[in-house]
Amino acid sequence: LSGDSMKRKVILILITVLIILKIISKVFSTGHEIKYFIKDNKKQFQISEKLIKNTKNENPSYVLKIKTPKTTFNYNISNEFKGKKRIIAHIKYYKDNKYECILPLFKENKTLTDVVCKVNNKFYNYTDLVGNDKLNKFVNNISEYNYDKFKNKLDVKQKINNVKIYKNIDKISDTIVLDNYKGIDIVNSKNTTTIKLFKKDIYKKYIKELNDKYYLIADYDNKYEFNKFYLIDIKKGKKKTITSNQSISIDSYVQGSYKNDIYLFDKNNKIQYQINIKTKSVKPVENLDNNIKIYSVNKWDKTDIYTASKQLIKFNYYEKNSKEYLKIDKVGGQKTGYYYYYEKEDNNYNIYRSNINKKQKTYLFTTDDISRIKYKNDKIYYIDKDYLKMYSDKTGIKTILKNSELKFNKNLEFYIY
Repeated sequence: LSGDSMKRKVILILITVLIILKIISKVFSTGHEIKYFIKDNKKQFQISEKLIKNTKNENPSYVLKIKTPKTTFNYNISNEFKGKKRIIAHIKYYKDNKYECILPLFKENKTLTDVVCKVNNKFYNYTDLVGNDKLNKFVNNISEYNYDKFKNKLDVKQKINNVKIYKNIDKISDTIVLDNYKGIDIVNSKNTTTIKLFKKDIYKKYIKELNDKYYLIADYDNKYEFNKFYLIDIKKGKKKTITSNQSISIDSYVQGSYKNDIYLFDKNNKIQYQINIKTKSVKPVENLDNNIKIYSVNKWDKTDIYTASKQLIKFNYYEKNSKEYLKIDKVGGQKTGYYYYYEKEDNNYNIYRSNINKKQKTYLFTTDDISRIKYKNDKIYYIDKDYLKMYSDKTGIKTILKNSELKFNKNLEFYIY
């Protein structure tokens, strides 16, 4: 090769290596942190934008602070923009003597949140407010804002057994596993499947759990003791069995899951069992000296078997002690997670949420039941009377289905996959 050809070849190799290194750096980057300003309608807003990705225990998210002349508004936005910077394009802003409201408009003309308003030092979505004429006019004049997107419409998609499923199911990507008295219904946007497990109606079932994509339940066709579990693959809708070498009392309950294991306590025989869904094995938990293992907020603990025999001792994945609120649940990581605040008011509960380490508490919804709550990333699923509902910042409240039995039987549970 001539000298010029060799130089061109070396340069080409170097450019290729630099491109590869840049791609690798982008793929494995843990994100970025920048600040910038946006001026809209003669107001200037400071944006603090932090992208967090490739970080253990954190959901890939943009953590945003938007400073108005009076207030800081906080947002967590999933990694919709694949690592791009300066994702906020415009800010729509409103202020009067009662309301201060903003709507961030993102790149690619995306509207990813409702209009959020500060009222008496509390934050609300516009759809939860009855605004004055000027606020309503402001919102109506935002061409990018689609109010219908945040409405909770009750258009029925289909009926299965005694369950009405609404078209809102099409707006979520999750699968819902819903108890019925003879088995389960598996519901998602694509199809609905009923899996019959028992010959007769079973009204109280405490030996059941969802672990990853697997739903486990005892063979309730046996009246007093059993040694067989049903294991249903939620994705495939297929049923297998797991057999125990020891008979287990029907008077047992599942305490919770940890990794691939489901823990069950037999109250009659005072034995704790560990059921592994991968190896399909059932074995007693040994060497506990009249105690059982309990998982509570990221650590293992013990409690005595006599207490566990008298009351349901369940695993606690979230709860944080509070004097001000009925309870506080911490969900997600230290950088992209949330706190959910539960406030009792008469016979109902008001639920608020804040980003981790942020003081802004935003009202989400009110419900009459907080015994059946499920979290999935930035979504919260809950029962309200005989409805299963979901809230997320992107959609607002959406009613997924109605089952009149949900109101009367709190042992009817749902699970999210």
